[in-house]
Amino acid sequence: MKEYKKLKKNNIEINEEMNEDIKILLNMFGIPYVQSPCEAEAQCSYLNCKNYCDAIISDDSDVLVFNGKTVIKNFFNRKKTVEVYERKLIEDKLGLYQDELINLSLLCGCDYTIGVHGVGIVNALEIIKAFPTFEDLKKLKEIVSNPFRDLSQGDKYFHNEEVKRFLQTHKNYKLNWIFPNNFPDREVYRCFKYPKVCTDIQKFQWHLPNLSHITKFLNKATNIAEEKISNVLNPILQKYDVRVRSYQLKIDDFFPIIERKRKSVDDLIGIIRDNQKGKRRENGSGGRANASNTRKSSSACKSGNAGGSSPLGRDITSLIDLNPAGVIRSKRMSTALDHIKGRGRSRKRGSPGEARG
Repeated sequence: MKEYKKLKKNNIEINEEMNEDIKILLNMFGIPYVQSPCEAEAQCSYLNCKNYCDAIISDDSDVLVFNGKTVIKNFFNRKKTVEVYERKLIEDKLGLYQDELINLSLLCGCDYTIGVHGVGIVNALEIIKAFPTFEDLKKLKEIVSNPFRDLSQGDKYFHNEEVKRFLQTHKNYKLNWIFPNNFPDREVYRCFKYPKVCTDIQKFQWHLPNLSHITKFLNKATNIAEEKISNVLNPILQKYDVRVRSYQLKIDDFFPIIERKRKSVDDLIGIIRDNQKGKRRENGSGGRANASNTRKSSSACKSGNAGGSSPLGRDITSLIDLNPAGVIRSKRMSTALDHIKGRGRSRKRGSPGEARG
């Protein structure tokens, strides 16, 4: 891995021969793999959606746009906290489904397009609020490209209050927006929506590494003595063998679960505490609050108080349940997300949705 990073830093391209060597080594180590016809992120998302794997380890946010279910970020970065993103939470709590995420990528930029110059995440969410579909984004470019032309009464967007409100509040912003010539790029949309992936997947099976084959292969490829290779690999493989035979490793065997202390969390705790006090006064009981409504995840927030008691009492509502997407401080962003989420609920109820690209 260190050698790979060194090669990458020196801009040395990983060629087909190196790829073949990696596949040979994977087979020798007993590790299953899938050869993707195109993007690895798209292939991983497919495997995740079809339950061939529990999660995707990647720092590339495009994985979520490819509709990956569970993404683990910062897995190999010891300086950062490991983060887990769940597609269902993003859909349920933010109202951002794959189409919205694709449109966000078209606006903000991704690996396949530079995005719109001058548009950040807040403006992008407000744009999707008013122009939710791929076809609507075409109209957005047309309107912004002619800033001094008003919408005609014959235009369907003329009667759309959300569009009119957007154009009024962004009349100064939009003068600084620069669209790529091919915006919105349909090829980028199709790349995310209908990616080329390998669908002929066999059930994954792991095997114990073949030390003899590994040492001979590495000796031939690197001229390092077989004895030296064996001395390095033997202790590692022995530990691996013992662990595999004893139990299945879990993610927290590699990374401890830690708590983050943030002012926003303290604020939420204060709100919960005040609400509980108010309920107790209304009930006139003065006793403990009913724990049935707050037992979702009492372990989500632990206190350092004596006896391990929570600062809110015996049980509290999970802070993650209250605020799963983090604390959004931008009022404009919150407003846009609320509108988009409401539209998502309508889509779930089976109401007629907008035409998709």
